[in-house]
Amino acid sequence: MKLSNQSLRTKQLIGFGAILLMLILVYLYSIKKMSDLNDEIIAVSNNWLPRAVALSELNNNTANLRISQFEHAYTFDEEKMREQELEMIELIDQITENIDTYEKLKEESEAQNIYTEAEKNLYRLFTDNWEVYQDLSFEFFVLSRENKKQEAIDLLNNEAKEAALIGGGALEQLVNLCQQESFDAAQRAEKTFRSAKGFTTIIIIGAIILSLYIARKLVNMILRPIKQLRTAAGYISKGDYDIYIDIENNDEMGELSESFVHMAHSLEEAQNKLVQSEKMASLGQLTAGVAHEINNPVNFVLSNVNPLKRDINDVINVQKKYEEVIKYHNLENQFAEIEKFKNDLDYEYTLNEIDKLLEGIEEGGNRTAEIVKGLRNFSRLDESEMKIANINECVDSTLMMLKNQFKNRIEIEKDFSEVPDIFCYPGKLNQVFMNLLSNAGQAIDGKGKIIIKTWNNDQSIFVSITDDGKGMDENTKSKIFEPFFTTKDVGEGTGLGLSISYGIIQDHNGSIDVKSELKKGTEFIISLPNKQ
Repeated sequence: MKLSNQSLRTKQLIGFGAILLMLILVYLYSIKKMSDLNDEIIAVSNNWLPRAVALSELNNNTANLRISQFEHAYTFDEEKMREQELEMIELIDQITENIDTYEKLKEESEAQNIYTEAEKNLYRLFTDNWEVYQDLSFEFFVLSRENKKQEAIDLLNNEAKEAALIGGGALEQLVNLCQQESFDAAQRAEKTFRSAKGFTTIIIIGAIILSLYIARKLVNMILRPIKQLRTAAGYISKGDYDIYIDIENNDEMGELSESFVHMAHSLEEAQNKLVQSEKMASLGQLTAGVAHEINNPVNFVLSNVNPLKRDINDVINVQKKYEEVIKYHNLENQFAEIEKFKNDLDYEYTLNEIDKLLEGIEEGGNRTAEIVKGLRNFSRLDESEMKIANINECVDSTLMMLKNQFKNRIEIEKDFSEVPDIFCYPGKLNQVFMNLLSNAGQAIDGKGKIIIKTWNNDQSIFVSITDDGKGMDENTKSKIFEPFFTTKDVGEGTGLGLSISYGIIQDHNGSIDVKSELKKGTEFIISLPNKQ
């Protein structure tokens, strides 16, 4: 099935599911790469480098042993010779410790499969020659103690020299090999980190772009039909029922738009029924359906903005963890290329832009929720029972419906007092305010002002609606509440708006008065009892 035919909730779940999947992939990939990086770092810090250190000390101690042996061979002072013998014995012990340390590290490296064949061969060559040299060293001690200095020197310069050269050369190569392997392991760790960081950065940016795209797409899916419905409602309020709404999808908004068009056509067929058509002009039932249909999707978008912010912050925290690892192990120089890549991307600007975009999405959702609230407050025409309502809120919801009609042409000045709630028919009062405010707007040629005041006393609540339009003479003013009387051109009005409004106020046991002068404007004053 096509995605465009799925419900809004399904589309939202698919969209946020895709984002969540990308975030999970980043998380799992980051964990794996961090584990690989940790293994590489441990291999360097716990094995390669310690082996290189052990071999370096072993190399130094074997060299020092040979030097001490030559010094001993040319020394004739017995006390000095004893000191040298002790020193050589201590060096041999240190060499044994070095070999033991290396052997342990070698076993660990073999278990981790990081012990190379080249290192194995060099170490065998060293140990073979060290055993020979060690045997010759004991023979050297015997000759030296028997005061056979020349034989001892000849031993050092011949048989022992060959074993020392071969063993020392192998040992020196071992040191270089371990140092090189340490460097190579560090480079592999750097490569692993760069790969992980680069991939994670790409996925993070992709997830951010995808999330913004999906959020924008979802908002547009909701706002575009709403704008079309609002425009169509404006045409219908003017009596133009020949409307067209572009229905692209078969989701809830498509069904709502189709229902709207169907209802508009139904209104057109019923326009000859004068009283009913005047009621229909308020679109109360329709706006109730619109408010009900779009309330859940709008709430869904708003409820997902904060989780989306938290998810993006979690992804950013993963990035920060990488930076902490780099600083902890002093690897800034190895990762300079990544830092340059961040600067090229203007990473900090991207993060700030994400916050601003999410704030914009949240603000748009809140504005849409306010529109829905106005529609729901206005859509109570079919109420058959009196309910508690606030007159100020009724006027506000009506002004919301007329916002486009007044926009950039008529200034609305509100002077509301804190009036008590009353028992009334809120939908019917909305119809009264709609009729009076629409007439006030139509009475103004070009730009003008409408002033709305509310106040109360112990018995009544008052609502005053004043315009600075063309006004009325006394003859017109005496007929405005008569059914079918209108000052509009033929076809532009039914003449029932004010008569119906008068009847509604009478049903509330209230009154409606009018003050008007030609070219000075008109004021309607409604009074409603505090108690019904």
